[in-house]
Amino acid sequence: QLLLQNGADANQVDAYQWTAFHMAAAKGSEPLIKLLLENGVNVNAVDNDGGSPLFWAAVFGQKSAGHLLLENGAKADEMNDWYLLSRRTPLTQRPWDEHEILERLLLGEQADVEAADNEGRTKLHQMVIRGNEAAVRVLIAVGANVAATDKKGETAVEAAVLRGYEHIVRLLLDNGAEVDAPCRSCSDTTLHTASRNGDERMVRLLVERGADLRACGPDLKTPLHLAAENDHTSIVRLLGKSVEIVNRTCTEGTALHIAFQRGHEPTIRQLLDLGADPCIPSRGRTALCLAIGLKNLTATQLMLERGADVNAKDGWGSYPGVYLARQGWGALHLATSQDSKAMVELLLAHGADIMMRDHHEATALHYAAECGFETAARILLECGADINAQARYWNLLLVPLGRPADQDRRPAVISLFLHKDANVKATALLHGARVCERSEEALTPLHLAAGIGDEGMVRLLLDNGAAIDAADTAGRTPFAYATKNSHVSVTRLLLERGAAP
Repeated sequence: QLLLQNGADANQVDAYQWTAFHMAAAKGSEPLIKLLLENGVNVNAVDNDGGSPLFWAAVFGQKSAGHLLLENGAKADEMNDWYLLSRRTPLTQRPWDEHEILERLLLGEQADVEAADNEGRTKLHQMVIRGNEAAVRVLIAVGANVAATDKKGETAVEAAVLRGYEHIVRLLLDNGAEVDAPCRSCSDTTLHTASRNGDERMVRLLVERGADLRACGPDLKTPLHLAAENDHTSIVRLLGKSVEIVNRTCTEGTALHIAFQRGHEPTIRQLLDLGADPCIPSRGRTALCLAIGLKNLTATQLMLERGADVNAKDGWGSYPGVYLARQGWGALHLATSQDSKAMVELLLAHGADIMMRDHHEATALHYAAECGFETAARILLECGADINAQARYWNLLLVPLGRPADQDRRPAVISLFLHKDANVKATALLHGARVCERSEEALTPLHLAAGIGDEGMVRLLLDNGAAIDAADTAGRTPFAYATKNSHVSVTRLLLERGAAP
C-alpha cells in the first residue's frame, strides 16, 4: 500500500511478465487483490506463458480469490499460451471448477458453454470425464449439448459409460442423450462399451433404457459377442434374451465360436444354456471342430453332450499342427491329425464315423499315416478302420515322407500297418507329394522309400514282402529311383536283395 501511495505502478511486471496481481491471485490474498483493484490493476494481464491472474488462481485452487476476480471482470475464457495445445481455460482447471464456481461462470454467461479443447471435448465432456456430477447438472441446466461429440466421435454419455459413472449416465439419458448413439470412430454403441468392460450395472441400466441388443459394431459384433469375447458370463446372461440373439454371427462366427477361440469355458456353458446352437458353422468351421482344434477335451465333451453333430464336416481345415489345409474334415480327422488319444476315443464313443472321407476321399487313418501318429492309428485300426482304403489323389496332397520331423515316428506307423496286413503294393497311404506328381504313376511305397533314401523304410518294406522290381507307369523300379537320387546305401541294399540293376 505504501508503495502504491508513493507512485508505484500496479501493473509493473517482472522478467516473467507477472504483475503483483498474478502473485496475489496465485496466493489467494484477497486484501492485496482488493488493494490492487482499487489502484487500477489490469485484471486480465497475461504473463510470458499467457496465464492470467484468474488462470493461476484456478491452478493453485484459490476458490475464494477466483470469486473475487470474476466479480471484478476477470475473463473465464481467456486463453493461456502455456496450455495452448490443450486449450484449457480457467473454467477447466482443478480444483475449483465445481458446482458453485460453475454456476457463477455459466449462469452469469461469462463463459462459452460449448468451448472445446484440442481434442474437441466440450466442458460437458470434461466434467463427465472427471466424474463431476454437480458440474454436469449445471452445464445441462444452461443448455450444454448432450449430443456433442469430440474429434473421435465420442459423446458425453459414451465417456461416462466407459468410466462407469452410472449416475452421470442416468442424468445424461434423462436429459436427451441417445442411448444407442454410435461412436463415430468405431461404430460401437454405449452397450458395446459396457459389455466389453464387464460393467454389469451399466449394462442393466442401458438395457432398461432400451439399448439395442442387436446393434452391430466393427466386424458385425453385437454387445453379446464382446461379452463372450471377454468372458463376462453374467453379462452374457443379461444379453442373451433370445435364441436369435445368441446365435447371431459376426465375422468370427457366433458368440459360441468366439468363446471357444478364447477358451472361456464358463461363457461356453452359459451360451449353451441360453440356446447356442453348436452345429452352426462359421465360414465352414463348426464349433465342435474349433474346440477339437484348440485341444479342449472338456469343451468338446460338453458340445457333444449338448447335441453337436459328431459327423458334421468342417470346411475350414487349417489348424495348428496340420501340414496342409484340408477341406471337408470330420471331427475325427482333426482329432487324429493331433494325435490326441483321449479326443479320438471320445469321438468314437459318441459315434464318429471311422470311415468318413474328406473332399480328397481321405479317412482319419490316412492322416494318422501322414503324421506318423502310431497311437491314433492303432485306435482307429482296432475300431475297424480299413487299412487299405484308397484316397483320391492322395499322393498330391501329403507332405513328403522324408519330412525330418516324421523320421522317428514313421517306422512305428508303417510297422503297425504291415502287421495289420496292409497291402505294401498300395499306392495311397504312403505316398509323398515331392516324390510323385500324379497318382497315375502307380508308385508303390517301396518306390517312395527308395526315392527319398530311407534305408530303414526300404528294409522294412522288403522284409514284409514288397515287390522289389515293381515298375511304375514309366517302367521305373525302386532301384531306378534310388540311383537317380544318388542314395548309395539304398542302392546297395536293393542290389543285395536281388533288385535288377
